[in-house]
Amino acid sequence: MNLLHLQYAVEIARTGSVTRAAENLYTSQPNMSRAVRELESDLGIRIFERTTRGIYLTKEGEEFIGYARAILDKVNAVESRYRSRTDKCRHFSLSGPCGAGYVACAFTDFVCGSADAGGGGSELRFRSDTLNETVHRVCEGSYRLGIIRYPAAHDRLYKDMLDDKGLNYEWICNFRHMLAVSRKSPLASLGSVGAEALTALTEVLASEPASAGPPGAEGQREAESDPAPRRRAVLFGSESCLGLLSSCTQSYMWVEPMPARLLTRYDLVLRAAAPEAPLYRDLLIFRKDYRLGETDARFLDALTAVRRSCLTVAEEYEAEENARAAPVSGGK
Repeated sequence: MNLLHLQYAVEIARTGSVTRAAENLYTSQPNMSRAVRELESDLGIRIFERTTRGIYLTKEGEEFIGYARAILDKVNAVESRYRSRTDKCRHFSLSGPCGAGYVACAFTDFVCGSADAGGGGSELRFRSDTLNETVHRVCEGSYRLGIIRYPAAHDRLYKDMLDDKGLNYEWICNFRHMLAVSRKSPLASLGSVGAEALTALTEVLASEPASAGPPGAEGQREAESDPAPRRRAVLFGSESCLGLLSSCTQSYMWVEPMPARLLTRYDLVLRAAAPEAPLYRDLLIFRKDYRLGETDARFLDALTAVRRSCLTVAEEYEAEENARAAPVSGGK
């Protein structure tokens, strides 16, 4: 039993809905349901009665929720009392994947929103790290939140690792890497891009060539064993990479989800790979003894908004693809 599980149960009792409670606490419905089942198993009681009409508190559940609310109120009182003395500014720290995609854009919006909010000082940190580095920083407490990215096919392996390390995790999104190219690129007119179309172009990387895409051990081994020479430009800084893509029409870059405003700024378009790129998953992670605060919630709001805008871009791309594939009917 931990404070997060108590918070989940209290919010479900307040809203009468697992779905609404999950939305309010920035988590997924399956994660919240799993946490409540674990809580009921640990306590040996049934907190909620689930019926076709909804979810209701049992008699034992009503008693438990009363205690849970009292515990959370005490915790909030302690935090308010002592943080007000020693923490005069808002602190936020996030370790996550590098790139110019939705996470970096969400952090930018979050910082701008924090500046507009005023009300004292703030220290907002975002560090680009590998998956293992992010897990290490969150475990040791040097960073409060982390976002990790891994192939969805290995989901159980990574979640078991997080469980072993005592970390909470919440689903953020699934995605497939796509190719970002200049709107004037020869690839921009293609529906999907095969490997043969890339051989004469320059691949732009925001890190060392060993991380070339599409990400995945299989793709990397194929790249290493490919006898054909490759053209690569390695830049340290994602914004520099996007600027190069915009200027050099004979280049491409594997990217994570990107909002429309970023594509518009650099005059880029997204194209899918053929065959389809592997599915990847992003998770939010934090220690079990850490409670998400108001500042964290504001970042998660920004993250959700940017992620949704990326889905809109993907939907527009899909509509464009369907229009390309649709037969042209002749008029009379």
